[in-house]
Amino acid sequence: MSDRQTTYDLVVVGGGIAGVMTALLARRRHPGIDILLLDRSVLGLGATAYSAFLDLPFGHTEAIRSLTARSRAIYRALRDSVPDLPIIDVDMVGVCARDRIEPACERLTDSEARRRWTSCAGADDVTIPGAPHGFAVPPGHAVLENLRATRCTGGLVEALVGALEADTLAAGARTDLVEGAEVVRLSSDGGACRLDLHDGRHVRGARVALCLGPWLPSALGRLTGARADTRVKKVASLLLPSEPPAGAPVVYLFEHEAFLMPQPERRRWLFSFRSEAWDVAPDAAALWLSADDLARATAILRQHFPRGFAAPLGARVFCDAYTPTRDPVIAQVPDLPGAVIVGGAGGSGVRLAPAMAEQGLERLGL
Repeated sequence: MSDRQTTYDLVVVGGGIAGVMTALLARRRHPGIDILLLDRSVLGLGATAYSAFLDLPFGHTEAIRSLTARSRAIYRALRDSVPDLPIIDVDMVGVCARDRIEPACERLTDSEARRRWTSCAGADDVTIPGAPHGFAVPPGHAVLENLRATRCTGGLVEALVGALEADTLAAGARTDLVEGAEVVRLSSDGGACRLDLHDGRHVRGARVALCLGPWLPSALGRLTGARADTRVKKVASLLLPSEPPAGAPVVYLFEHEAFLMPQPERRRWLFSFRSEAWDVAPDAAALWLSADDLARATAILRQHFPRGFAAPLGARVFCDAYTPTRDPVIAQVPDLPGAVIVGGAGGSGVRLAPAMAEQGLERLGL
């Protein structure tokens, strides 16, 4: 990208998981095209860097369940072709109040699991092998076993970028990865899209994918004048100092939209819970665990650790863009036929990115 104006077949704006996945799938679907992947900071540094990297077998809507199933199939195929992809299968156990089983079952992608859950709904005293020390299933709750999830052990974006570079080399094509370049304007330019960068350079793309993560609401209007029907919500996790045993499962608490995920490589459990802090700015320096966040998380943990739990080691806090329906946004940018929005994943960017990228490319005719 040495010229002041350069033309690509596809420009991907945003180097998080959705952007990197979009570039990689585009390369594999169309080996000979020229691709530019650019980010205002460092590839994988934004919301993706703070993600719990967990793929769960359920979704709040039919659209999310469909995206989840398709993404899982794409990840499986990637594991076959990218040997160092740091994604592993893990067992998962669901916990839910018995009077909330029906709505919980509606979210599952596994219809067989729904029957398994119903069969064990009468149990009051259930233990979960491999759960965090001190964890208990409260009376009146049910447990669903034999679910499967996948999680990342670190370096997912790096592995995908490596695959993208290897595929580019094998195809004899061109993929430019540009960091520290912010797009300040996106406009139509003679049948293509023109992207003006902060440093005075200009790029043309026959097609553009905007994978803006939590910057979607603010950046879309600034770039194009269009409005995104999204809000930005805080996403928070506590880090609990308890070493998971071998084979420890993910424990999902359906009624709280929370989960405990084993991270044996870091000798801890990650407890992800639902924060209710809305309309926050995607600024890592300004996003902290608040007293309200801590109180919300502690109230949930007390229900499941009646004898108490060790003080958290700290927290991971960032944010993501959410739509009113919680379904992601995969849509054409108004008045720019060659540009699409791929975002609004609602804290599930890693889980949904492959299918979102695939649908975005289909919208672009790629």
